Amino acid sequence: MIKNLKYKIGIIFVLNLIIFLIIFLFLQKKNILFIKFNLITKTHTDLPWKFTPINPPLKIKIGELTNIEYSVKNLSSKDTSGTASFALYPKELKPYIIKIDCFCYDIQKIKAGETKKFVLTMMIDPKVTKDSKTNSIDEAIMQFIFFDSKNFKKKES
Repeated sequence: MIKNLKYKIGIIFVLNLIIFLIIFLFLQKKNILFIKFNLITKTHTDLPWKFTPINPPLKIKIGELTNIEYSVKNLSSKDTSGTASFALYPKELKPYIIKIDCFCYDIQKIKAGETKKFVLTMMIDPKVTKDSKTNSIDEAIMQFIFFDSKNFKKKES
């Protein structure tokens, strides 16, 4: 009888342990937060470039360093230069986007017919999850527009 009781207690303990582990793992996965970014690229009509994101859309893990790659091709027969502006929607996210390295707001020169790869290195500050205005945001739009650098007025990033 005691042997049978120990066996039942052992089974109950193992089942409870399995249930605890399943719940724990489920909650762990739920706490891994991502934001899906739809990447929009445009070029002003004065600039004969083809500008595209390499891997749109993408999910970025909050707190993790991420590289976003873009391809830019000069479609003209002349060397040209452009400058990209950056926009983010919803705007409430902007303080939490940490741009480590960005091609935006700098003059980019591309030779006639040349294709270049530009990279945005960024991170989403984990504090985004503590702000009541941003903690439920799971999707955003990141937009770059390239302008002919002669016509671009530098804005604060």
